[in-house]
Order: sequence, then C-alpha cells, then structure tokens
Amino acid sequence: SPAAHGARRARASQAGAFVSRQDTLARLEALQERFSAILRTPLDRTTGKLVAQTNRYAEDELLASIVEPARARLAVYHRQYWFRLFTALQNEFRLTARLMSFWVFNDYASRFLTAHPPRSADLHRAADGFEAFLARELPEQGMVLSDRAKVPRAALLEAARIDQAHRSVFAAPLQPPLVLTPEYAAQLAGLQLRPAATVALLEEHWPLVDLRRKLAREPSEHTLSLPAAHDTPRWWALFQSAQ
Repeated sequence: SPAAHGARRARASQAGAFVSRQDTLARLEALQERFSAILRTPLDRTTGKLVAQTNRYAEDELLASIVEPARARLAVYHRQYWFRLFTALQNEFRLTARLMSFWVFNDYASRFLTAHPPRSADLHRAADGFEAFLARELPEQGMVLSDRAKVPRAALLEAARIDQAHRSVFAAPLQPPLVLTPEYAAQLAGLQLRPAATVALLEEHWPLVDLRRKLAREPSEHTLSLPAAHDTPRWWALFQSAQ
C-alpha cells in the first residue's frame, strides 16, 4: 500500500539514502559484469603452470572489498572455470588436442575463448568457430613439440577438420533415409540430391580418421605422434546412423 511504501522509505532514509529498485538492479548488473570479467581473465602460463593471478582481483574498486576476504577461494573458482572450458574443447577437438599436446592446445583455446566467450548454455557450443580460429592462427611452419617432433600445419588443420566433421555430423538431428517411391519417377530427371547434415565426406593425407577412433577406446593425456602420411589421399564417409 502507499502507506507501507512510505514507511519503508522512511526507515531507509533513517539508515541512509534510499536506493530505488532500478538503481539496485543496475548496481547488481555492474557487479556481475565485473565479476564475470575477472573469471574470463586468462590463467597465467609463465611459470609452466596455469595460475590465477589473484593480485588482479583487487584492481577493481567495485570488487576489491568483496573478493579480498575470499581471494584464495575465488582463485579456485577462477581456475575451475577455465579447466572446464579447456576440457570441453579438448573433448570436441580430441584428435587436434592430442597431436598438439594439451599444453599447446590450451594456449590456443585460451586465446580463442578470450576473443569468443561462450554464449550458449550448451557447453559443446563453446567450441563453435575453433576450427576457423586455428586456420588463422597456426604458424605456417607447423609446430615443433617438446620431443622435437615436427607436426606440419596441414596435418593439424586436417585433424581439426576431422574433429569438426564429427561435431557437425553427430550434433545434427537424425533424418529419415531417402526412399524412392514410384511417385518420384517422373521427377527424378529434374531433382538434385543434396547431402544430409548427418553425412560428411573426409579427405585425409595422414591416417587420422582411424587414429581418432582409437582415442575413444584408449583415453589418455599423452601427446600423439603423427603417423606417416599416405602415399595417396584417402576418402572417408562419416555418417550418423539410427542403429
């Protein structure tokens, strides 16, 4: 009622300045935005470990008084935020990650996620656009890993295309098979077949499709060695089946 509302305003005035609902929501939005910005700050890699730089938490005046008493606990949450995203991208691009090594892969993942923060409630969608990002960012000379083994850029991009094809095919809604009934007979000459979203044709120059299938049976974090290239390219049909 107006009388009750006036009484609340009076009590609020005695305790301090009255804050409207609109002001409260605006301050809450600002607080959430700053807090999210802290979580999205990439972990530091300079020590050879992924570390949350807790000294940066106090740089924001709005958050300083809130996070200071719980800085260590916030650091745990900060790290887990990034570890969860790294794991998601490693699962989506499992072949690429194992060829690059998780340490190198996470560096690219961190840069990608910083530029393209996840926008969907579906964690799998966090990897959308990562293949194109690698195509722009991978060095032309390829990579030399810690064991001095060189992985050509073309092999890494091929691995990323294979990973992306698996993502696309198995995320697509299952479609019924094409059944050519007599009604189609008069139309066939003018029809054009288009591949279903549940099918992908893959060209490979290294035996990477089969290597990816083995990863599901032999999960590990060890870096994979690139197998010898084929003498001639090979083709695979990747498809989703109802069985």
